[in-house]
Amino acid sequence: MVKMKFSKALRNTVTGLVYRHMDMISVPQMRKATLRKIVARDCFEDELELHRIDCLCSNGITASTERLIEARKEYEIEAALPAPWIGGKDLLELGVAHGPEIGIWKERAYEHQLEGTFDGPDALKRWLRDELSHRGN
Repeated sequence: MVKMKFSKALRNTVTGLVYRHMDMISVPQMRKATLRKIVARDCFEDELELHRIDCLCSNGITASTERLIEARKEYEIEAALPAPWIGGKDLLELGVAHGPEIGIWKERAYEHQLEGTFDGPDALKRWLRDELSHRGN
């Protein structure tokens, strides 16, 4: 693509599509949070089409493609990646020290949010408070 003088943006897009195209093979078993992250990617439509063609040409099984289309429809109504309920300030208030641990707990909280484990930010904060109270024990 460099020799053919394709733009850097297009080269990066194509490289990303090729690099991630096998990610979608496990969609039927994927956690909800992971699936949401895939559907939210900027190049999701291109990845979906590449995966569809790949499935049709290899084994003809399109279950993962169908699940991705269902997920896309779900997230047309609800944002695939909504704003996090828990931020660094919340974690500091819960006793997490400044530093890398904040990021780790933010990611854990966001994964639970995306999975739908809790029905709202208050329930998630209660869980965090409980988890954080047991971490030293």
